Amino acid sequence: MTASPLRLRLGRRLRDYRLRASLTQRQLGDRSGGIAAGEIWRFESGARSPNLATLYRLAQGLGCSVKELVDVDGPEQIAQDPGTPRAKEWEELEMLFVRLRGKPPEVIRTVLAAVDAIIKVA
Repeated sequence: MTASPLRLRLGRRLRDYRLRASLTQRQLGDRSGGIAAGEIWRFESGARSPNLATLYRLAQGLGCSVKELVDVDGPEQIAQDPGTPRAKEWEELEMLFVRLRGKPPEVIRTVLAAVDAIIKVA
C-alpha cells in the first residue's frame, strides 16, 4: 500500500520538527510518553498515520501545538481558498483548538479519547 500525499507531508513535517529539536526518533518517543522509535519512523515515512491522541503526545514531545504539527498546507494556502470544504474543516479544527486552549491535560485527554472513539465508529 502506498502512502497518501497527506500522510507523506505530515511525516515530513514531523521529521522536520524532530530534527529542528535535535532529537533522535528514540528521544522523541521517550519525550512523547513512550512511543516506540519504530512507530515514529512509520509516521515519518508515511507508512502510518498517528491518531489524534498520538499527535497530541508527539506535539508535546516536540514542544509545539498539534495545529503547528498538522499544518501541512499552511494557513496561507487555506486562506486563499475560502468557502472550500477544506477551509471549512480547518475553521472547525481551529474552533476545537481554541476551546481546548488552557484546559487541564485530563480534559484534553478525555476529548481526544472521545474523538478516537467516534472515528473508530465512523
